[in-house]
Amino acid sequence: MTDTKEVAVRIDDKGRVTLPRSMRRALGIKAGDTLFFKYDPQSNRLQIAPAMSPFDTLAEEAVREILALKQNPYLGHQLRGSLLGVRALAFSLKGVAYRAAYIVQEDDKTCLVFMIGPHEGFYQKAVAGQRP
Repeated sequence: MTDTKEVAVRIDDKGRVTLPRSMRRALGIKAGDTLFFKYDPQSNRLQIAPAMSPFDTLAEEAVREILALKQNPYLGHQLRGSLLGVRALAFSLKGVAYRAAYIVQEDDKTCLVFMIGPHEGFYQKAVAGQRP
């Protein structure tokens, strides 16, 4: 793409726009690809990005959250009852609360994550040994 970062395009009567070829090439998108649009009302700007699988996006974000345990294996809270000895890391993705259940291996301070899932019903499923 040339140094052009802004370009004017027209919207047709069906609300469609055509992205210039140079921008499609720069984004690595082609006919039939799906795009994500994100509107920021405060700045009145629209962002466009090539879409990945929503599951891939969630998985990448979850991994980033869980990797925080490398810095502090005790980041999550200690569980009680039948899950004594297990810790749970709380995080949120796309407005949904998630948990990762893990055990800290004291000898080398590594974490064994054995379950990740939505917060709703998470602990009951962990006790029962079910998948989230």
